[in-house]
Amino acid sequence: MLLCLCLFVASESAWYDDATTYAADILAGRLIEPGHLLWRPLGHLVGLVTGAATYSAVLWRLQFLSLFASVLAAAAMYLLVVRLYGRPGALVAATLMAVSNGFWSYAFSGGSYSLSMLFAILALRCAISPRGEATRGTTAFAAGALGGLSAATWGIQILAAPALWLALLLTPARDQSSLGQQLRNTASLVGGYLLMLVVPLLAAFLIQTRAHGVLFAGTHGQTFNLASWLASSGHGIPAHYGIAQLLRVIIGWPQSIVSTFDLGSRLRLWRLHETAFPASPWLGVLIVLYAALAGAIFALARSFMGLESRDRGVIVACGAALGINLLFAASWQGTDLERYFPSWPYQLLLVALLVKLLVTIHPVRRLAVAAGAALAGTAVVNWYGTFAPVLSSDSYRQVWLRELRRATSAGDRVILFGQRTQLIVSPHDPDLPKIDNVSLEIAQRGEGWRAAELHNIAETKRHGGRVFLADTLFGTDSAPRDGWSFREYPRPSPSELQEVFLPFKSDRVGFVVGTEKIWLGRD
Repeated sequence: MLLCLCLFVASESAWYDDATTYAADILAGRLIEPGHLLWRPLGHLVGLVTGAATYSAVLWRLQFLSLFASVLAAAAMYLLVVRLYGRPGALVAATLMAVSNGFWSYAFSGGSYSLSMLFAILALRCAISPRGEATRGTTAFAAGALGGLSAATWGIQILAAPALWLALLLTPARDQSSLGQQLRNTASLVGGYLLMLVVPLLAAFLIQTRAHGVLFAGTHGQTFNLASWLASSGHGIPAHYGIAQLLRVIIGWPQSIVSTFDLGSRLRLWRLHETAFPASPWLGVLIVLYAALAGAIFALARSFMGLESRDRGVIVACGAALGINLLFAASWQGTDLERYFPSWPYQLLLVALLVKLLVTIHPVRRLAVAAGAALAGTAVVNWYGTFAPVLSSDSYRQVWLRELRRATSAGDRVILFGQRTQLIVSPHDPDLPKIDNVSLEIAQRGEGWRAAELHNIAETKRHGGRVFLADTLFGTDSAPRDGWSFREYPRPSPSELQEVFLPFKSDRVGFVVGTEKIWLGRD
């Protein structure tokens, strides 16, 4: 994690995730959002205590909070596995966690993912009973409370609740656990979830209703009840099924562990009938990973019946966590790395158990060399696949930033359409212009994106700034990029985009990035 800190400071963070939105919301006093209930209030509190009064200052603090939580999560994973399977498995699990593609990428993003995972690991530590002992009601309640905090920090962590319950039921010693004790522990687990997740959610909803009237009023003028308010964290994205989703899961899940050079986000499956599959040598990484997975499944399955009941319970709970996570990915999306975080601690437990089994049949020195090589290889692949393309001088991000610093100023606005614009934004540089990713505006505002963009253009001009319009706004593809790799339908159409932005486009090129022209707007 020390490497994460060095990268973080040196690059002003290469990946902001949604922290740019969180920072703006905190400054504007918008602190309640059901999907990330605790994150904005926590960021607001830290900002108050440390005197953060500007956008950049708040963002820096959110990013440091993410990094701090990431370090604690890796340490918590190590301590959990040491208790269960010893030091060798703990070293492998904690190191793999720290260098995994998803966790490493989001370790200093400014998002709530690392903190939610920290709570999830602590909940798992409480749910798995010590060897030969029964689980007490207070421990079961703590597991539920920590699980609730994990879901309150990031709503998707509710997916891990069934696996946590299975771990609570299946890991105590059989002679120390009766049906009555299991029912009491289940009730305690549910009580913890109610106290730390349901009660805060209801309180937040009541605060919203008092602020907006009898029922919560949405951004588009609709009136929502509690169910609709809770569903607002889903971004209005419909479920998808079929071969497209299967391919996303097959590629997306491994990418949460090892990089394939951003292949998942370049997978535009609604255009498979128009363009070739994005073949890449990085697909070889998937072959290696799935071969290792097959070997791991074989080794665990062969040893299953000879394991202690607690270890069998761990395998069942971990298998359930992963299965539920993959089903979610198959129905909603499969290429966003952080979406696999709910099952990641459980996957690491299986890795640690596998290490324990291998130690009994292979020389420790040989196993240590193999594990070290595998972990080092994972770190190197993830460095070259995730960070090097962002930090290198000729990378997409650095070329964009150089041109922005050369050709624009702080009062300007650059409008683009596409997913990779997150890599362009550098919020800690006050001299850079504002950058609008229209695709994200469409996803977040719905039909309101037109009015929002027209307002932004008018405000920029009113304050003496210039407007720059990227080529991506005027493309002719039948299904242009929309910033969300799972969307299957091309809305808005290219003609709808051009109707909005073409009247502002001049015939002068402001600057060029690679082959992409950025047009200067009309005066």
